[in-house]
Amino acid sequence: MVASTKQKLINMKRFFTISLIAMLMAGILFPDSIMAGNKTSYTASMHKQPKRQTGHNKDLDEEGLRMPPMPISCVINKTDGVTIIGVPEDIISYEVWDISHEVNLGSFSEESDFIDYLFLQTGDFQLNFETENYHVFGYISLD
Repeated sequence: MVASTKQKLINMKRFFTISLIAMLMAGILFPDSIMAGNKTSYTASMHKQPKRQTGHNKDLDEEGLRMPPMPISCVINKTDGVTIIGVPEDIISYEVWDISHEVNLGSFSEESDFIDYLFLQTGDFQLNFETENYHVFGYISLD
């Protein structure tokens, strides 16, 4: 009688261990399915360009060298809105373009309208934002 109780305990431990390992592997292999598609924010790498341009269509730094725009981070959140690190100005207009920048899919003056539209989309897009002094542009992938 004692041996069968001991064997049942060992079987229960094995079952628990195998179940735990299976759940951990599923979580590691399929993390998006665990989140159930409830994405509430996206991050995009953006670039900012001053609106005023020199004759070469690019600003020169102090040493006279042309520098590509430094990437900045943009977080688009359903509740917090659009936050662009490094651009303290208010955004005047929001545009969504196809990936090749040939077709303007949407142009918005209100942040809430832009976010509502963006979170209904899937695919790759180019985003263009305009502030008083800058054009901010970058790419985003939505799933």
